[in-house]
Formats: sequence, structure tokens, C-alpha cells
Amino acid sequence: MIKNAFSLFLNVIKINFKLLKDYPRIFIPLTLRAFVSFGILSLIYISPYYPFKKILGPPIIEFFGSKFLHYPHNFTILPIIFINIKNFLINPLITSIMAAVCCGMVYDYHNRREPGFWRNFNKAVRRFIPLFICMLFLVLISYLLYRIIPVLVIKFFGQTAIGFFMSAFIPFFVLIIFESLFIFCFIAIMTKKQNAFKALKKSFIFSLKLYPVVFLLVFLPRLLDFLTGLFIVFQAKISDMFIPDIIVLIFILIILVAIISDTLVFTLTANLFVLNSDEK
Repeated sequence: MIKNAFSLFLNVIKINFKLLKDYPRIFIPLTLRAFVSFGILSLIYISPYYPFKKILGPPIIEFFGSKFLHYPHNFTILPIIFINIKNFLINPLITSIMAAVCCGMVYDYHNRREPGFWRNFNKAVRRFIPLFICMLFLVLISYLLYRIIPVLVIKFFGQTAIGFFMSAFIPFFVLIIFESLFIFCFIAIMTKKQNAFKALKKSFIFSLKLYPVVFLLVFLPRLLDFLTGLFIVFQAKISDMFIPDIIVLIFILIILVAIISDTLVFTLTANLFVLNSDEK
């Protein structure tokens, strides 16, 4: 059984990298998402400056206080604002569609069709509601895990280097456990007109059958996100070592890495799904 699982894992990796090599256009969906992220990051960065301060300043003053419109305090709240916009706006509205486009392009490849962006984009837009619900479901799980677990971990380990590291790693690891169970909802929605509940159920059942392989296919690319995310965990020390503005460069790196990690997660799992289901 272990040998078969390892063989399947290697086969999916091989097929996926051939797919990405032959059709690098599959990176386009998440690259477009990155441009939106860069735009949001830029708006947050320039929010303390005129004339943007007139529009963006009042909400910041209302939620955080007037001092956060001034250097260097503006860089203290930049991660908070950007991460929340990413989680509750970019991911449900944009990542949901772009993930589905990636999955659809993989499905095209296995059905001997040219992996097309616009064809799958149009299909994803038509199926936006279930895609939105599925992504929001994953976002809420992530939000709860990162709100609850770090507090408990810091209480156990204290405010030490190992405590901060574990407060990032443990919720990350638990999130991968959940994400691995429901990651196939996007390919399920793209290959059949399923509602969100049926897609999540199908993903859960399919994932359990091949869970060790699924977990590895999600965990390994997500390690890239975890490693870059550590810069946020230790941002205070990094800012002290350099300048507060370094946080902007860190988020640029995180956005760029996410193009690779998300594309790998969605294409690897879509390949596994098509190869081991009746959707081919």
C-alpha cells in the first residue's frame, strides 16, 4: 500500500511538471491574482499620503487610531490590513475563480484539449457562487485556526523564539489537514455542475481514499508559503534590524511565492483527481 501510494505520488509529480513545462500559461490565473494583490498592497502603502489620505485615512483612524497614518506606525498595521483583505476579499472573489481556472486547464490537458484560459475563466465565472462558498469555507477555517491556536501555543511555550515559531507552524499544519480534505471542491465544480455542499462532500470522500498522497501534494508546496510567512511572525525583529519599510518587500516576496505555491497545489491535486476518478 505504501509502495503504491509513493508510486502514485511520483506519477502525479511527473505529469504535473510535464504539464507546467509544456503549458506555462497555467501560471497565468494566479499571476493575475498577484497583480490585484500588488494593487491592494500599493493602496495600503500610500494611504497616509495626500491625496489618498482623504479617502483611505478615515477608516484607518476609525479602526486603529490617527497615529497609524504616520511613519513608522503605518507599517505596523500594513500586515493586518493586507492579510484581512486577502482573506476576506481577494480569496473568495478572485482566488476562487483563478483556482477553478487552473483546475479546468488541467482537465483540458487530460482530455487532449489545449488548456485554455478564457474558456475556463468563462466557465468559472458562471459557477462563481459555489466556488465563492467553497473558498469562504476554507478561509473561515483558516481564520479560526489562526485566531485560536497561536494564543494557546504562546501560553504554553511563552513569548520565546520557539513559541513564535510553533504558533505559526501548528496552525499551518492543522490547516493543511483540513485543506487536503476539501481542496478537490474546485475541480469537482469545474468538471460537473455541482453546488458547494456536493462539491465539498465529493472532495472529502475522494480525499479520504488517497489521503497520504493528497496531504503531501498540498503540504510540500504550502511549505513555501510557511517559510515566507515566518517573515511576518518575526517582522518586529526584522524591522529593528533594517527599516520598517522592509515589510513591503516581504509582502511582495509572499505574493510572488504564492503564484508558485497555489499553482502547484491546484494543478497537482487536479491531476490526482482526474487520474483517479471518473471525471476524465
